[in-house]
Amino acid sequence: GWSATGQTHDNVHEGSSSPGVQQIHASVREIAGKGLNDPECAPNIEHVFEGLLLRHVTDVQKVLRWQLQRLVPGDVPLGEAADMWAAFDAIERHAAAAKTLLAARVDESRAWARAGDRSAEEHLARRAGTSRGAARRGLACSKGLRGLPATEAALRRGELSQAQAETIADAAAVNPGAEQALLDTARTGNLVRLREHANRAKADSRAVPIEAEI
Repeated sequence: GWSATGQTHDNVHEGSSSPGVQQIHASVREIAGKGLNDPECAPNIEHVFEGLLLRHVTDVQKVLRWQLQRLVPGDVPLGEAADMWAAFDAIERHAAAAKTLLAARVDESRAWARAGDRSAEEHLARRAGTSRGAARRGLACSKGLRGLPATEAALRRGELSQAQAETIADAAAVNPGAEQALLDTARTGNLVRLREHANRAKADSRAVPIEAEI
């Protein structure tokens, strides 16, 4: 069976002592041919994405599907259940980040028109099994991130949930000066507090950055 260690998103990574997490990374390295622990690649996330091919992503998908087939929740030791959940949550965040980054590109590709959908948001909602409202927010976030490098970087690192990224991008589109304070709030507070700060930022017609509450 699996084991997974680490208390936060920050320590669910390649260097973890968890055999389960290490096994995922080892499989990804072997199949996708990516040196995930290469110090020359780690600081330059954009470099990894520049060379990313569809087959690399589908190979990772196969690895995760294989691991999921082996997962028997009742067999996971109680002392490791929360940490294993955190490991899968980190995977989910990174997958959601990739989807968010790609949404605008899907719109540009007009794949939605070729599929017979009326818009990109309708296409994305149908493919993901979500509402058009959720797809609309994700698409707006994807487009907004192009002018928000700090938020995009935090999203790529798995530091933001999709809801947090959408909230920050929405507010920063109106008040760009609030971006960093909102990022700080996202790291130290909950989603409710972040949304309160985002609403304040949008309401500030003078676009004066707000200070995060720590």
